[in-house]
Amino acid sequence: MVSMQSFFSFPAGEKFKTREMKAQVEDQLLSRSYGRDCCIIAMGAGR
Repeated sequence: MVSMQSFFSFPAGEKFKTREMKAQVEDQLLSRSYGRDCCIIAMGAGR
């Protein structure tokens, strides 16, 4: 089993919750060969 770790971040706020931002995150994941067998842990500071 290969262990891959990456950190992705993007600006906080409702104005960044867009389809374009989602596509950017997906592009970053795909460029690093992340697939369906990978786990994503998301953390945020909801206000």
